Order: sequence, then C-alpha cells, then structure tokens
Amino acid sequence: MEASSDSESIEFSTELQSQTQTILSSNDNSPMETLFSHFFNTNNNYSSQQHSHSLTFFQCCKKHHPDLLFIKLFFLLRCSPTATTRANAARVILFLKPSHLWPKLKPMAQAHLKAHLIQYLKEETTLHVIRLASLVTAETVSAIYNSNNRHQQQWPEVFSFILSSLASKDDRFLEVALLILSALPKRCRLMLSDHNRSLHGYLLTTLCSTNPDVKTASFSTVVSLVCLFYDPSMFHELLRAMMVGVFALLHGYECSYFRKAFKELINLVSQEPSMLKPYMSDMVLDVLQIAESSGLSKGTHCLAFELVMEMAGMKECESVLVKLDYNVTVRVFMVLMNMLMCVEEDKKRDSEEVKGEESEVDVYKFGMKCLNQLCVTLGGSKVVPVAHHLLQICMDSPEWKMRHAGITMLAVIAKQFSDEMVFSENFLSEVVTKVLKSFEDSHVQVRLAAFNFMETPSNFVQVAHILYHHRLVHAFAIAIDNGHDDKVKEQAASAMLFFLKNTLPESLTLYKNTDTLMTKLLSLLQGKESAKQRSLALSAFNIVSQQCHEIGHRQYANYLPILLEACNDKNSEIKEEAIRGIRICAQFGTPQFKPFVNRILSELSILIQAPNARNAKEYDIAVSALGRICEFHRDSIDGSRVTFSLLDKDLLGAGNQNLLKIIEVFLEHIGRSCSMPSVRQFSSHASKEQKSQKMLLYLTGLVFAMVGSTYAAVPLYRRFCQATGYGGTVQRRETVEEKIARHDKDKTLTSREIVVQFNADIADGMPWKFIPTQREVKVKPGESALAFYTAENKSSTPITGVSTYNVTPMKAAVYFNKIQCFCFEEQRLLPGEKIDMPVRENGKSEVADTIHNFRKEKK
Repeated sequence: MEASSDSESIEFSTELQSQTQTILSSNDNSPMETLFSHFFNTNNNYSSQQHSHSLTFFQCCKKHHPDLLFIKLFFLLRCSPTATTRANAARVILFLKPSHLWPKLKPMAQAHLKAHLIQYLKEETTLHVIRLASLVTAETVSAIYNSNNRHQQQWPEVFSFILSSLASKDDRFLEVALLILSALPKRCRLMLSDHNRSLHGYLLTTLCSTNPDVKTASFSTVVSLVCLFYDPSMFHELLRAMMVGVFALLHGYECSYFRKAFKELINLVSQEPSMLKPYMSDMVLDVLQIAESSGLSKGTHCLAFELVMEMAGMKECESVLVKLDYNVTVRVFMVLMNMLMCVEEDKKRDSEEVKGEESEVDVYKFGMKCLNQLCVTLGGSKVVPVAHHLLQICMDSPEWKMRHAGITMLAVIAKQFSDEMVFSENFLSEVVTKVLKSFEDSHVQVRLAAFNFMETPSNFVQVAHILYHHRLVHAFAIAIDNGHDDKVKEQAASAMLFFLKNTLPESLTLYKNTDTLMTKLLSLLQGKESAKQRSLALSAFNIVSQQCHEIGHRQYANYLPILLEACNDKNSEIKEEAIRGIRICAQFGTPQFKPFVNRILSELSILIQAPNARNAKEYDIAVSALGRICEFHRDSIDGSRVTFSLLDKDLLGAGNQNLLKIIEVFLEHIGRSCSMPSVRQFSSHASKEQKSQKMLLYLTGLVFAMVGSTYAAVPLYRRFCQATGYGGTVQRRETVEEKIARHDKDKTLTSREIVVQFNADIADGMPWKFIPTQREVKVKPGESALAFYTAENKSSTPITGVSTYNVTPMKAAVYFNKIQCFCFEEQRLLPGEKIDMPVRENGKSEVADTIHNFRKEKK
C-alpha cells in the first residue's frame, strides 16, 4: 500500500486533529494497536469501513502532526512487547513514507532517532520484524541523503554498521546489512564505491552461505550494487557464485528461495545486458539444465525459461541467441514443445500442471508466448530448419499431447515464416502428409488442431491448397462423413470452407469425386446436424456452386428444396446462407430453377415484408436474390407474386426528368423479345399532339407493368446506370457483334492515352483494409486494362462485404465499359484473410477529346 498523494490537500476537522494529537501524545498504546488492526484487516465490508477510518486518522496525523506520528511509530517499533505491534508500526512507517516524515522532524529528534534505530537493529531478534525494520532504515537513509537536503546532518554511522555486520558471522546481522544495501537508492550506493573490494569479498561469502535467507538476500544486493563491480574479474566471480548459488537453492531448499533468487538473476540480465553478454551462451545452457529436469515442477521450468525470454526481448542479446549452436537451439525448442504439451482436456487442467502457489502459471499460454517471441528474435533461417527437425519427432510420437504440440508449433511458425517453409526442401510435402494423417488421429484434440491449422491465414497453407488440392478435397470429404463428435465435424467443415474459398475453380473441376463431396454436403444438410455444421455446409455448397457451375447444375434439383426449408430456419446464419444459395441457383441453375420460382418468390416475399435491424442482412440478400430471379427468369415470373416497391427518388430525378430513360432501360431489360415499338420509334411517327396523348397512355400502362417487376430493383438500377452513366456507373459491355459493327462504321482509333486512376473508400466501422494495388494505368481508347484491388479482413471475425463503383468525371462514365469486376458480388473474408480482386476495364474509341482522366472509385 502507498499513502494517498492527495492527503496534503484533504481538509480535516478540528475535532479529528485534536483527537489525533491526544492519541499520539498518550502513554496508552492500545488506541494505536486498535488502529493497526483496523488498518490491516479488510476481509469484509465492516472491516473496509474500519480501514477507511484508520486511513483517515493516519493521513490527518501526517498532515498536522508528522513529528509526533513518526516518534510514536518508532517508539512502538522499538519498545512494544508484542512482535505484531512492532511489525505493524514498521508497515505504517513504510506506508506513510519516511522520506515525507523525516524532513518534518527537528534536528535533535533526527539525531535521537538515528542513534536509537541502529541500536534497535542490533537488538531485534524476530526475523520478520527486523526485515521490515531494515527497509525502514534504507528509506530513512534515502531521506537523509536526499539531493535536496545536502546540508542536513549525514549518517556515516549506518554505513559503519552495515560494513561491520557484513564482516560478522551472525546470519541475522548479515541479512539485515544485505537487505539495507539492496533497498538503498543509487546515489547512496555510489557512496560505497571506496569499499567495493570489501563488499565484493563479503558478497562472495554470503552467496556461498548455508543460510537460504542470507543467500537469497545476497542476490538482490549484487543486483543493487552491480554499478560498483564493473571490473570484469570482480563481476565474473560474482556471476559465477550466483549461478552456483542458484543450483544450490534449487536442489537443497524450498522452491520459494530459488524463485526469489532467480528473479533477481533475471533483473540482472534486464539491467546489465552488456556486462552479461559474454556469459549468455553459458547461461542458456544452465537454463536448459533446469528446464529439462523432469524432477522439477512446470512452474520452475517456466521461471527458468523467463531468463531466455528476457534475453530474447533485448537487442543486445539477439546476436547471442542467433549464434547459438544448432543442437542447443533444438533443445530450446524442445523445452517449448514440452510446455505446449500442457493442454487442457475435457475442460480440466492436466495433472502435470503446477499446483498450490504455482497454480497461477498457465504453462501452455507461457509456452505459446515464448515460441512467438523466439521466432521473432531468431528469424526464419534459424527457426525453420529446427521446426523441420522437430516435426518428425513430434508428429511420430505415441503421445497425443506431443502430436498436438507439433501442430501448434507449425501454426505459429507458418504465420511468420511461410516463404521459408515453402522453399525448404521437402518441408511442404512432409507437413501436408503429417497434417492429413492427423485428420484421422485417434485423439479428438489432435484432429481439431490439424483442421484448425488448415485455416491458418498464411502463404504456406495457401500454397498447400494449390499444390495438394486433390489430396485435400479427398481428405475433407472423408472427414465430414466420419463419425466424429460435433466439434470436430464443425472444425472440419470450417477448414473445408476456408479451402474452398481460397482454391481455384479448376482444382474442384479436375477432382473426379467432387460430386461425392457435394453429396456428403447434402447429407449434412438433410441430417440432424448442429446449426453450425449446417451453416458451414451451406456456405461450402454455395461456394462450389458459384465457382464450378457444371458441378452445381447436377445438384440443384436436390439442393433447392433444402434451401426452401432452410429459409424458415430459426438460425440467422442458416437463413442467410440459404437465401444466398437461392441467389446463386437463380443465376446459374436455369433449367432446375424454373419449377421452384413461384415457391421461392413466396418465401422471399415473406422475408422482405418487415425489414428491421435484426434481419437487415437477410433482407438485403433476399432483395438481391429477387433481382437475380427477375434478371435470369423473367419468363417464369408470376406477376401476382411480385409486390410494389418505391422507385428511388434520386433515380427519378427532379420532376421525374429521368423517367423516359428509366423506361428505355426497362424495355431493354424485360421487353427485348416484345414486338412493341420502342419509345423513340413510337414518337417519330405521330403528330406532336398525338404523340403527347399516346405517350402518356403508353407510359402509364408501361409504368404499371414495370411496377410489377420492381423485385428487380437491384439489376434494373444497375442496368439503368450502365445505360445512362447515372451516378458515375460505367456502361454495360458491348457484345462482340456490336463492337465489330461499330468499328467497321468509323474505322478510326485514336492513339491518345487516357490515365485511369483508382481509389477506394471503406464504410465507417468496417474493419477492412481495401486499397487499389496500383494507383493508375494508362490506356488508349478502345483498349482494355487489367487492375487489381486488395482486400484484407483486419478483425477477428468473418465479414462479408459488397463493393459499389462509380467513375468521375460524370461525363466520362458513358465511355467506360466494365468487362470483369467483383462489384455487387459478396466477398466473405475470414479473420486475417487477404485477397486480390481483378478489374478489367475498356474505354470506348469515341471518347470525348476533353476527357483525359478517368477516376475509378470503389466503396
């Protein structure tokens, strides 16, 4: 505890000030003893109130009667017959800070206290009290030699007492002197520089003491006084004695002594890495000797390895660790593998986990932290060969925990050194072989780790997907069909989904048993699987259907009834994937889709009747699905099932000025096969008055006809924008026949270059990184250009995004054709996943002379 820094600003009542003075001046010590018991007892609410009252009392004393308070506390420390009262008095002095109280004393009182404090240190026999008194002495020395009080009396007697105590053979005096030295501030330590030779000899003696308290106190003293021992020979002797002392404490005394001493050794590495650099290789070997000992607890192993981690985190030590012998590095990583074996099973901590005082140590978590840190420090050229060597040892082990540790190690290293792993000879093929074997491991947690590894967002896993897709598809097909528990099947389905999203369509098309995989996915959807499994199966089926149309066509007849049923599922993820599947089937499954059109329209109508915050995503996907149905199945639409939807006011324009253009687009989109003349043809054969009347009637009827098709809002809006350039949207791509006819007509292509600049914006709150891979390209009118956008999910959850686009200046949009683009398509990225998406554009040859730059913006 520390005294409140605000105590000086607190105002205390006159009554309390009088009460505190009475108690401090009284010869009756019982009120102070009562205050001590209240101050150090906070077991319940009532005790907390008592603690608060006693704290207020001490703060009032410190502000208004600091001299009386210090004298009273010192009197109790020296003269109280009970050890508890003496210890509590020392604790309160430390809490109130002697550096705050000492300057408030009169010189006579200071001299009196200095003399009596040294005498008290010689007389006190209770160990825990004298240890507290040693800290009080050290802080008092600090207050006396404060740089702001140089003209005050000095205290040479205390240094004489310390040196004489170190020269004695009394363990009590030795420990007191060591504790005072270890707690001294730096400016006081430097005052002992003239005695460094004597102190060096004393410390060598105490480090070899048979008393564990003295030996442990020596460690903290060496760390505190290391500034006095910069001479290499002196430091070498002290460090050697410390290492010998550590092993003596480890094997001959309680583990608590070793922990205290070893923590001081870690502090020494932190404070003086340059001095320790010549010894670090040997210190690593000493750490390994402790960490590899099977007779020690896991907590002791972790503490020993903290020394290596302290080195790994310091730049001065990196070169030492990198230059470690290969066999030593293997031993270091093998220690980490043993830590990673401390995994939980059935929600219970393994019996090897440390207990009692060490139960707070999470060995597995600590091992993961060390593995990550060492990988960063050592680099891929050092780590990958070691990992390759350990792969065989871990994955061929009969113990499931070691196999699990091996896969965990691969996942960590693959995230940091994917390229080195890929180019390491035979490493990739061996990893794939071992991981695929682990898909069928006898232990559930090894299988989970293997499937989880195949979802690692790394180049290594992506290369494995590409080069070994045939083996992976086969393995996933077996995995989702095996009788594993639900958690394993979910992880297997998730890994398969990750593979399908990142693999090439040809990888599935070339695999002869992909139909078998699709059949197994259908069986998952029809069975009594968990909601998570069904959602993953729907996602996987949708991806395959979208990437490999031929494979999807063969399954749509069985898939569509499942989708219709899933549209009514209570689980929102299943419902969303089902609607997304309907949208895909509407676009690519024309023959099989027609019999289900009216039923699907009914389901979608229900889904979009009452949009709200909870079903906003379902609503958006449903509207998009309706647009696909109207675009690809307009001949099969039952008009009575299509509901009215308001037209976009921005689309209509002020005074409905864009209505004529809208109808033109509607005619092109829906009325291509109709024999009715277009609006332009109709208006060219009538008188001005007749045209107005007939146009009004014609448009009225046409608008009513079109209102019935407003389910097609998404594709119609897109078609309108493509036809008009509205909103900076590029026009639709010409057919080959149209392009040939146009070129035959004008026979002219300009050689002028146009700069196409690319930009990207992200919606507020969306944790994606979305940027153009290149800022601009140069094309000639009539030529096409290929560009890429890069998207990366920076969050910890899968996120689906949809991009829109526009072209500036607005007048340039009509001259700009989009040949290939990911726009208006959902892109689902897993946590950390990064993809490149292509955009192929074409500028018309008749682009206006005033236009020199296109600006392509995506959101």
